[in-house]
Amino acid sequence: MLTRLNIGFFFIFLILINLKVILLNEESLILLCFIIFCLLITIKLGASINLNFNTEQLKIKNDLLNSNQLLIDSFEKQKCHLTVTENWNAEFLKLKSHFKQFNFFIFTYYSDVFVIKSQVSIKRKLIFTKNLEKQLEKLISLIILDKLNQIIILQKFCLNKLKLKSFTSIQKVYLREHIQKIM
Repeated sequence: MLTRLNIGFFFIFLILINLKVILLNEESLILLCFIIFCLLITIKLGASINLNFNTEQLKIKNDLLNSNQLLIDSFEKQKCHLTVTENWNAEFLKLKSHFKQFNFFIFTYYSDVFVIKSQVSIKRKLIFTKNLEKQLEKLISLIILDKLNQIIILQKFCLNKLKLKSFTSIQKVYLREHIQKIM
């Protein structure tokens, strides 16, 4: 019956090609070869692949059952070790009292810890401010030294080159700076 179906399919395919309903080009030939390959694999190897899947399924099922049994045995061994202390209720009550004492300790000394933490933070900020002030002092002193150097150079120029007594006074600093800018 299967051969009749294959021969019938083959003749219908030839008639469709002859009537030019199906055009034979590279893509259609590749598709045809792939379809025939899939059909042959399914027909010829389907039973052996199904048998292989069934054996793999049984193997996985047995491995899973064995691992579950080993896990149960391991839990039973651990249960024997855990039954050393029979009075779990008393142990949990002790744990509860320790937890309450710890919380009471934390709440009573939390404010002190917060104050110490804020003091450390403020101390760091003050140290940073002190360092910043030192750097600012250095910068201002450098600026003042530069201005004084300019004044001295200008005063020497006014005394030596211009030889005017009115430029020697300190009150005329701005006038001298303007003159220096002109030069």
